[in-house]
Amino acid sequence: MNVLYWIRGRSREYKPFVANRIGEIHTSSHPQQWRHVPTKVKPADLVSRGRTIKQLQSDVIWWNGPEFLQDEEPQWPDTNIQIENVRDTELKCQKKTSDKYTTLKSIHNNDLDWRLDPVRYSSVVRLVRVQAYVHRFIDNCRLKQNQRRQGSLSTVEYADVELDIIKNAQKEVFSDDYNALMKRREEIREYEHECYTCRKKKAKVAEQVMAPLPEIRFKTPLHAFARTAVDFSGPFITVQAEENDVRKDTYVYLHV
Repeated sequence: MNVLYWIRGRSREYKPFVANRIGEIHTSSHPQQWRHVPTKVKPADLVSRGRTIKQLQSDVIWWNGPEFLQDEEPQWPDTNIQIENVRDTELKCQKKTSDKYTTLKSIHNNDLDWRLDPVRYSSVVRLVRVQAYVHRFIDNCRLKQNQRRQGSLSTVEYADVELDIIKNAQKEVFSDDYNALMKRREEIREYEHECYTCRKKKAKVAEQVMAPLPEIRFKTPLHAFARTAVDFSGPFITVQAEENDVRKDTYVYLHV
């Protein structure tokens, strides 16, 4: 039931592990396609509870599945999710965020003398430098002593802080637009799932997986033609252009 609750929610509301998988589910299917099968009629639970072979031989649910699957879909039982019975351990903690600037400012929401308020600084360069050192301090507090960064600020640290400042300025000035964009993202995913052209463009090309070579090929030194082997495969249907496009069965003979 927890999984159904997650699927019917928005992926960005959950922690990364669940959010990534919910995002894939939303891309490949619609949340309404997922339903709950009661434990009493779930074949997978029979073995986990302990059943003998003789019991499974005469078990109708094991061989035929839930009885309601033989009815039309409109007659299937409804899936009612009781929110109070769902654990929300996978929800993001609203007080914690990977954005250090937002984390720092949330601590001083009611502080009129907020030290990192951009208005307090005479230049952007000074604002970026001070915030970069604060961000480094936060990172170093989370790292082991031998992994902490010291010395002058790097270009990467400067760039990260500049990007954070720009993002948070946009969130404050264009808060309505930002919230609207975040809400529309889920709607776009639903549209992409229903759009055949979108699914076709995002489809991944299948790749042939090559089988690993036997270990003996790497361990035993062999001279050329010291050992030979023969393989035979087919038939493969081929078209003979010289014979008016006649289709013939072709076999492959491989001698190594």
